[in-house]
Amino acid sequence: MVIDWCKDFREHGMICLWIGWIPYIIIFKAELLEPILKSNKHITKSDEYSFLHPWLGRGLLTSNGTKWQTRRKMLTSAFHFHILNAFMQVFNEKAEILVENLEEKAKGNAFNISPILAKCALDIICETAMGESVNAQTDSGTIVRITYLIMKRQRSPWMWPYFLFRMFPSGIEHAKCLKILHKMTTTVIENHAKEFKELLKKQKAEGALASLEPQTIGKRKRLAFLDLLLCMHFEDPCFTFSDIREEVDTFMFEGHDTTAAAVNWAMYLLGSNLDVQKRLHEELDGVFGNDGVKIPENTHAFVLTAALHRDERFFPDSEKFLPERFLPENSVTRHPFAYIPFSAGPRNCIGQRFATFEEKVILIHVFRKFKVESLQSFEDLKLQAQLILRPSTGTIVKLIKRN
Repeated sequence: MVIDWCKDFREHGMICLWIGWIPYIIIFKAELLEPILKSNKHITKSDEYSFLHPWLGRGLLTSNGTKWQTRRKMLTSAFHFHILNAFMQVFNEKAEILVENLEEKAKGNAFNISPILAKCALDIICETAMGESVNAQTDSGTIVRITYLIMKRQRSPWMWPYFLFRMFPSGIEHAKCLKILHKMTTTVIENHAKEFKELLKKQKAEGALASLEPQTIGKRKRLAFLDLLLCMHFEDPCFTFSDIREEVDTFMFEGHDTTAAAVNWAMYLLGSNLDVQKRLHEELDGVFGNDGVKIPENTHAFVLTAALHRDERFFPDSEKFLPERFLPENSVTRHPFAYIPFSAGPRNCIGQRFATFEEKVILIHVFRKFKVESLQSFEDLKLQAQLILRPSTGTIVKLIKRN
């Protein structure tokens, strides 16, 4: 419905949507986004992100101000190319298991591939974030369930106060999910800390500390994201175990939920998330003044990527499958904020390279083994705006083995 409204007001590039007594500015024009997304002032996430605090704390996704700036600078090294290259082995191993599981489905019958991909994604996240595998089916269900409960709370104003929310059945179930997820990450962090502390002592004695190169740690042959965080903790004790859990939980949440989107076409149509939400710290006019519009301070601004990526000025026949749109020669003159599947500016997604590498590896394995036929039109997906965008009916496909 919102995407349809954006089509009606395409020439203006934004609409004001009232949800109860709260106005939200939804923006879907590249020129209007630029002063917001590239600004170092407008880096505060909207109030909706506070519903994630019980689970993710105030990690990189949900924090603001000095804490966010410090954490972003600290964590950037964890997504360096040589770290991501070490994760390639995990991507390939888990993609091979995925293909083996899909072999049973490759008989020309229709099935929902979404939950199978979700399990693969969770296996990858657990291995790269924490260095070990978990029961994907059980924990995938917990993550999916808690995201549903958080979204339900967002849409129910009577549940916004936390002291009321925890009295509702949804709040009680939310607390149970939190207990499962926090217990898992806390246990893993404590166990790895003991092991990693011994490694650091050995490295210090050998003068090899802070290389952050893949190492053999116990039975593992690579540094996990958690190991990098533990290294930061032992170098700076102010970065506590609680801080580590915030970032591991955030990485698990974002990595598990965004992997459903695959390569440029899906990212172009929808982006990895439904929108990017900001709270503006000062009045905005500038380019907005061309229409006589000013956006007041403290306004909630939504960047709706699904509408932004359908701007016919930059993407003629925007809903046609035209992969050549993304060839370098066809992208060089495009407005830098016309295509932002992982947001843009200082608060862009720190894990976008990780997600892109993961998606490409999985798709290479799948398409090398199978021909894939979709049985749905775009309209059939019936998209649901949960914490991330999901098809309410799943993704129904047929697989045929290649010769």
